[in-house]
Amino acid sequence: MNAALLAGVGWFLNFDPQSMLTFAAAILLALITLFTSYDHIAIPGVQAALPLSQQLGIALLAAAVAFALCQAQLESNSLAEIAEIRVAAASDRTRVEAVAARERDRADRETFRSARRAQLQYRCAFVQLHHQLDPTPEHTRQLRGLIAFLLEFGECR
Repeated sequence: MNAALLAGVGWFLNFDPQSMLTFAAAILLALITLFTSYDHIAIPGVQAALPLSQQLGIALLAAAVAFALCQAQLESNSLAEIAEIRVAAASDRTRVEAVAARERDRADRETFRSARRAQLQYRCAFVQLHHQLDPTPEHTRQLRGLIAFLLEFGECR
């Protein structure tokens, strides 16, 4: 059979390439059987052959082709479902990774804020103690500068 014809039939039946090849092989086997002389069925290991009517043979070939068509369609549908499941799993994995990245960023920001707050508390305590122990104009200026800084940047609550 022609490759373009097979691709056209495969597209019409919504087959993947493997299913189309299976179906084409079944049709080819049916055509070979139809156009060769068959008037008996030979069973391996048995000496006698069973006689076969031509009309019955054609009906059996049609049933075999119909079965091959159904089998190929089921196989193609299964492969399509598997592909859809893989795409959905990849999408879910991407979404979970994005959520995890946002959570890591949030945790990093919170860690940075906590460290900054601890530094400010240390600086406030240090300047305050310095001023209490030695209330010189220089220490008073440092304390006022720290208060202005806290008021300017909203760290004072």
